[in-house]
Amino acid sequence: MSDTVYSIALAGLLHDVGKFAERAGMDITPQYRDDNEHLYQPHYEGRSSHKHALYSAAFIERFSDLLPNLDDKATAKDGNSLINLAAMHHKPETPLQWIITQADRLSSGLDRQVFEGDESGTAYRDFRKTRLIPLAEEMQFGRKSGDTDTLESYGHRYRIREMSPEQVFPVSRSAAEPTDNDGALIEYKALFTVFLSHLSQLAHRDCPPLWIEHFTSLWERFTASIPAATVGKVIPDVSLYDHSRATAALATALYCYHNATDTLNETAVKAPSPEKFLLITGDFYGIQNFIFSSGGSTNKAAAKLLRGRSFAVSILSELAADRLCRRLGLPASSVLLDAAGKFTLIAPNIPETVEGLLAVEAELNSWLIQNYYGEVSIGFSSVAASPADFEKGRFPELWERLGKAADLKKYRKFDLAQSGVINNYLDTFDNTLSLCPFCGKRPADPKTRGDQYLGDNEAACLICRDHIHLGSKLVKSRTLAVITASVESTGSNLHS
Repeated sequence: MSDTVYSIALAGLLHDVGKFAERAGMDITPQYRDDNEHLYQPHYEGRSSHKHALYSAAFIERFSDLLPNLDDKATAKDGNSLINLAAMHHKPETPLQWIITQADRLSSGLDRQVFEGDESGTAYRDFRKTRLIPLAEEMQFGRKSGDTDTLESYGHRYRIREMSPEQVFPVSRSAAEPTDNDGALIEYKALFTVFLSHLSQLAHRDCPPLWIEHFTSLWERFTASIPAATVGKVIPDVSLYDHSRATAALATALYCYHNATDTLNETAVKAPSPEKFLLITGDFYGIQNFIFSSGGSTNKAAAKLLRGRSFAVSILSELAADRLCRRLGLPASSVLLDAAGKFTLIAPNIPETVEGLLAVEAELNSWLIQNYYGEVSIGFSSVAASPADFEKGRFPELWERLGKAADLKKYRKFDLAQSGVINNYLDTFDNTLSLCPFCGKRPADPKTRGDQYLGDNEAACLICRDHIHLGSKLVKSRTLAVITASVESTGSNLHS
């Protein structure tokens, strides 16, 4: 994967970092404003607008030593440095800058709604006081679309705080919104200060793909409760994190498409057609049977086994998305959703994507059949989309098409060449042991006999042993690392 792909992805994530910085009161000197305002802020009726773009530039320049160095002489010469890609999204001048601009506009089109009955909306002077509206309130029983006419029609908000178990629950509007701008500034500044402290501790600056994964997690942690839009008639129900993540995914797919089709020019980038995107969803099947499968000794480790299997489904989904991204040459930020055994990502609509999709699906299902005997499988489905499909009001139709494609895939889980008898199944048994007592499907492995997580001289299959291990560690360990490592010569899958 080229550094340009990482620059595009990171620029998409950082293009609105200025909103966070501005609301937190990050200082910008008059000299910096005079020197750079005309570069990043558009002018309308004699006045500069979109001040956050200037703050995005100031943030990237001030904290450049905390970011991976993705610029070289070529990018500096052609105007496509990280700071320009991110901060010039309201005044684009090059094709790559236009890619960020288009991605930002498409992201806004798919995630923003407006108050139909509020003529004025939120005044600019109150932009710091606006708080994120919970989506759950929009879905409450009895509420109709016409009921969302004004900001006051919503009774709950999220506080401006770091992500935590308590932060999952919204509070009443009066408890979340400060009474004045000074109080709002204090809240933003406190959060911004902690964010910068953690940003300075991010490792692997010399490895952009890994650093971007670190940053994406950090960005979610600190901006998931910050509204992306806080002024005008826009309903503030989309977080800064969600908007930034969607922008990064769309920008990456746009760049890969135009680069592959040799159409990396302003006219082609701005065109609302053809179908430049491929929305891909991955869905694990058989989750319930897998999690609740039982054998004679299941009750001995019921809680650990249930936790471990539930976590295994989650991690398998993440690893499947990661494997697909690696094959398609996309960063992890291209994955928009990943929960409950499903993931959705945005990729370029090019032949290499379709080929990679089929290859990874076959690869993963082959592994699942050999290890889970077809009890668990994964299906990839996709739909092509043009930029016009992300415009306001059209995205629900696109999402419905993707859902129908996923439903159809459920009835064609396996290729016929993958189905049938598991070769050498009986040869995998040890003559002194029988079936695994926890799943009742796989042979117990002698390497697990006397294992600390099983006890009573019990033996299990390697998979159930690992699930019990995971279920135990999840409540005792603070961290978990997923690494790529070769299997030792003994062939053991056991890890303490």
